[in-house]
Parts: sequence; structure tokens; C-alpha cells
Amino acid sequence: MGMRAATGAISEVKLEDRAITCRVLGNAEPQVSAVAVGGRRGGGTGAGRIQSSGRFADGASAWELAAPVVLTQKDIRELQLAKGAIAAGIRILVDRLVLPPAN
Repeated sequence: MGMRAATGAISEVKLEDRAITCRVLGNAEPQVSAVAVGGRRGGGTGAGRIQSSGRFADGASAWELAAPVVLTQKDIRELQLAKGAIAAGIRILVDRLVLPPAN
């Protein structure tokens, strides 16, 4: 459910007081989901819900982030594929331009 930074986009997801809080652009109904909080370790709602492999720790197929927005296993897999493609593209550019890799 990714989208550009427009009204309804979740611009920030935080774990506060053991609960997820979302900042939504334009004070509208949320239109986007997030993965970051679910992968964190420690206490609180959502923390540790997503394993480092990208699978839900409890075997679920979806997680409601902020109604009606849900994060699905497919969403997580697509994010992983996109991040891998971007990393590969950067590596190819660095190799072809003979630049030192960034730390």
C-alpha cells in the first residue's frame, strides 16, 4: 500500500508507552502501512512481531496497523525485494565508477 507523501500517508510510526502511534499527513484516514516498528526487539505492542527473515513471528498473514490499513506478508516481501534491487544497483554503480563503498 505504499504511496507518495500525500494526504493520508503515514509519515511516522513510533512505539510509545507500549503502543503504536502513527502520524498521518493531512489529518486524514491512513492510507499506508509500515514495517519498522514490527521488527524492533523489546516490549510494546508490535515490537518483535516481524522476524529478521521478514515473516510474522506469530505465523499470521496480516497485521492491522491503523484501520483500515493492514501490513501483509506480501507487503513485507515486496519491500525486501525493492531494498535488494536498490542495494544491487548501488553496488553496480560503485563497482563501475570505481568508488570506495560507503560505510
